[in-house]
Amino acid sequence: MTTWRFTTFKQLDGWSWYTLALGIALQTSTALTSVLTGGAFIWALSHPHNCLATWRDLKAEPVFRAMLFLLVAILIGVPVALRHGYAPWDMLGKHTPFVIFFLVLGLFRQPQRRWAGFAGFGLGALLALSTSLFAAASGVAFLNVAPDDFNTFRNHTEHNIFLGLAAFGLATLLLRNGGRSWTAWLGWLLIWLAIFDILHLVHGRTGQIVLAPLLAIIVVYALKRRSFAIAVITGAVGLLSILPGSPTHPSAVTAGVQATEQDIARYKSGHAATSVGYRIDFFDTTVRLIQERPILGYGTGGFTPAYADFIKTHDPAQQATHNPHNDYLFYWAENGLPGLLAVIFLYLAMVYTAWRAGGIKGLWLIALTLAWAVPSLANSVLLDHASSFVLVTLLAALVAGAPPLNAAERTEQ
Repeated sequence: MTTWRFTTFKQLDGWSWYTLALGIALQTSTALTSVLTGGAFIWALSHPHNCLATWRDLKAEPVFRAMLFLLVAILIGVPVALRHGYAPWDMLGKHTPFVIFFLVLGLFRQPQRRWAGFAGFGLGALLALSTSLFAAASGVAFLNVAPDDFNTFRNHTEHNIFLGLAAFGLATLLLRNGGRSWTAWLGWLLIWLAIFDILHLVHGRTGQIVLAPLLAIIVVYALKRRSFAIAVITGAVGLLSILPGSPTHPSAVTAGVQATEQDIARYKSGHAATSVGYRIDFFDTTVRLIQERPILGYGTGGFTPAYADFIKTHDPAQQATHNPHNDYLFYWAENGLPGLLAVIFLYLAMVYTAWRAGGIKGLWLIALTLAWAVPSLANSVLLDHASSFVLVTLLAALVAGAPPLNAAERTEQ
C-alpha cells in the first residue's frame, strides 16, 4: 500500500521538507504557521496544472464538496453583511484556512509529502509533550505555562486536542504495524505519557472530553489486533490519570470538574463572569439573535456588531464577544441556515469518507472529526487561527490520496 508507506529521508523532495516544517509549526507557533502557509500559495502559483487536476479528480469527494459549500455560504454572507451595514473584510481574512485547504490538496497528492506532514505534526507534539513534562517536573514557568497548568506552545485547549490527535495517530499506526521492537515500546511510552499529560497536567477540559472516545477506539482497535497487553495498559493509564495526585493538587480532570461545578453555582447566584457563565450568556443571546434572522443571518463579519447592538439594547451589563464559543451557532448567526448546514455537512462528510475509506485513514478521519465536531459545541475551533489551520492541513492530507475512496485501496488497507 504505497499511499501509507513510510518514506526515507532520501525520498523527500523540497516540498516534503516544507510540509514537515509546516507540521511542526502547526503544533508550536501561530506566527510560523502563518508564514509557512504562504508556501501553499507559492506552490499553487507555480503548479497551476497540478492544482486544477487535483480539483478535477477530487471534485466528487464529499469532503471537497462540503468545504466548497462552506466557502460559498461565507461568500454569500458578504452582500448580506453589506446590506446591513457591516464590514465583512476582516472576517473573510479569518476564513483564509478554508482556501488553503484547496491549495494544499494538490501539494499532498505525493505520498511522501503527506507522510512528512504527519511526521512534522508528530514531532511538534513531541516538543509540546516534552516541554510540558519538563515544566511540570521542574516547576519552571515558561512560554504559556501557568501554575498547575503546563501547556507550553498552545493554549490548554489546543494543547490537549492536538496532542491527543498525535497520540491517537501514533497508537493506531503502531497497532496496525504490530511491531514489538524497542522503538515500538518507546512509542507506546510516549503515548501513555501524552495521556497522563492531557488528563493530569493540562487543564484543557475540551481536549480531555475528546480524549475519552479516542482512548476507547485505541483500546477496541488493540483488542481487534489481539494486542491485549496494550489495551489493558492504555485503559489503565487513562483511568489512573484522572485520579487526584493529592488533596491539594488534584488532577486536571478533577480540577476541571470542580471548576465547572463552581462556575454553574456562581452563575445561578448571579455571577456570570466565569468560563461557563460567559458561555451560557453567549449561547442564550446568540439563539435570540438567530431567531430574528434565521435564514440569511447577519452576514459574514456581522456577528460581532450585531451582538454588541443586541446587548446594548437588551442587556448592557452582559459581556460582549466576537464569537459565541459555539461554531454551529456562530455560522448560523453569521451565514444563516446555509452556514449551519455547511458546518454539519462538513462533519458528516468526514464521517462518511472515514467509513468508506476504512483502515488507518478511516481511523484518523474519525479522530479528526471527533476532535472538531465535539469542541465546536463549546469552542470556536473552526474560526480560531491555530485550530482551523490544523484541521484543513490534516484533512487535506487525508483526502488527497489518489483516489481516496477507490475500492482497490480499501482492499489494500
